[in-house]
Amino acid sequence: MSKQKENQYVTVRIPKLFDDLINQYIEAHREEMKLLDQRTSRAAIVKKALYEFLKKEGIIQQTRQSAKTQEETPKPDDFFVHIKETFLAHSIIAIVKEKTLPPDHSDLKQLEQNIRQYITERAEKEGKEITKQRLDELTEDLIEYHKEILEGLNLMTRH
Repeated sequence: MSKQKENQYVTVRIPKLFDDLINQYIEAHREEMKLLDQRTSRAAIVKKALYEFLKKEGIIQQTRQSAKTQEETPKPDDFFVHIKETFLAHSIIAIVKEKTLPPDHSDLKQLEQNIRQYITERAEKEGKEITKQRLDELTEDLIEYHKEILEGLNLMTRH
């Protein structure tokens, strides 16, 4: 990739809630970030978060692989990706409306029931057959995703 392409930037819009959380994080960690020689800007935080996300999802790794290896790499489960995106959007909207997580997000049993119901209805709507084992896997993955969201929000709003 040429240096010129590497240094090009585009504008991306994020929800105000995220911007506020990023600003809170920077204020709370400004000295620590300076000591670690990290940039104390919103753009740097977002860039780092995107990098970590792309690495975790295997997208960065895939760009470095040969075309043959890319063909062998399994594609992400679009059904689950859609469910995760919907879940994240629902959580963000609920937090913005209520300034806190909805009660069903704190009660893990209720959350699990809601997730199972949503996945089942979504599968039916898309004409997908979903086994009990796959439903269990997707539910467990989504609950873990929920815990990661909460952990991230707690880290950013601490201090």
